[in-house]
Amino acid sequence: MSAMDPLLVVVGLDEVLVARLRLSLAARVVSYPNVPAMYSLDGQLYVSSASVAGRWLAPNGLVYYSYFENVRDARLAIALSDTPSFPDARATVLLDDKDLALIQCLRADRDGPAVARGYVPAHTAVAFDGTRVLKSGDLHCGLGKSLAHRECTPEHSSVCEPFFEGTSERVLLVGDRVWQLRYESDDWRKNVRATVREVPLDSRLVQRAQATAQRLGLELAGIDYLRTKAGDFLLEVNAYPALDDLAAVGDAFVEQVTQWWQRSVART
Repeated sequence: MSAMDPLLVVVGLDEVLVARLRLSLAARVVSYPNVPAMYSLDGQLYVSSASVAGRWLAPNGLVYYSYFENVRDARLAIALSDTPSFPDARATVLLDDKDLALIQCLRADRDGPAVARGYVPAHTAVAFDGTRVLKSGDLHCGLGKSLAHRECTPEHSSVCEPFFEGTSERVLLVGDRVWQLRYESDDWRKNVRATVREVPLDSRLVQRAQATAQRLGLELAGIDYLRTKAGDFLLEVNAYPALDDLAAVGDAFVEQVTQWWQRSVART
């Protein structure tokens, strides 16, 4: 590595993966655990230096991999620049808002059974038969979810959908690599304090997930389904799925970033 090597900025990755990228890439790698200040101008992304006040870095590429709150400005600066990003921010930024993301994902998922969902504004009293799941906010890992029986007056505006008994499974896509994972928990939310294990690939579910990811422009995704007797219902699409459930997933991620970096550097 030298001062003439291209600059890669990494945001949100754990240090183990950052260290592996430093070994794999011909690049200067600057890592941030949280989102730094950013802006873009004339196609170039600029990132605030962590060590020199008032200095702005002009990276040749950016790896942004995590969910953060209150980062709209930085996300738009990335997506509206021409600086290459992995995963491609122009696709993932459209999934930052979970409610709008759900709408896009339902449009992209053309091969599954329909679910009669709805939306209840905050402090609106509604009544219904049976049990519903309420989902509010942009949090992940089961946060922002609650159950309501026969009636509800949600504190926060919420997506409202039927409650089904079933098995929670994820099709995890990293480039051409595919895994199917099952999440098991005593909690009804399935992915809270869950154990994760790999299960054999269901070819029909994998094809469905791959088609959905392609329509959303995602080369890396975790697509979650609830598998029931009535069919496999799409729950959500994660643009930044966990990379530590299986060792092979981290390997595939490093390989995918390396290939992207080589293409990006060659292009610029």
